[in-house]
Amino acid sequence: MFMSNRSHPGLHNLLGSWLTLVGGIAVLALLTLASSRQFLTNRSLDSELTGLRESVESLKVENLERTALIDYLNSQAYIEEKARIELGLKKADERLLVVTNNDGVDLPGLVLGVDNESQLNSNIEKWVKHFSRFEL
Repeated sequence: MFMSNRSHPGLHNLLGSWLTLVGGIAVLALLTLASSRQFLTNRSLDSELTGLRESVESLKVENLERTALIDYLNSQAYIEEKARIELGLKKADERLLVVTNNDGVDLPGLVLGVDNESQLNSNIEKWVKHFSRFEL
């Protein structure tokens, strides 16, 4: 009536069988596959995140440049520059000297009292300084 410890030989055979080994390898393979898929997904997302961060930084720089441009376009200096160049206006205390060449074509006018580096070393400015009573 009583069974001895050797009455369950099937359990011992099951754990030691090839079927258990193959099943364990299959489960291990599935876990490895799932883990590697997760790793590749994380790597792809990290790469995309890095690209997006770089894009954000470049957009911040571009935004700062455009903000500076907007500030300049709204500044008094820009308004004065446009008034001088496009409308030919000058300040009340300035004198405008227009020099023409022999062909009758006007050379760019010099607005006296304006510090402009491109005109600073020009030959025209040297002659104006020489023959006029005022400083450029």
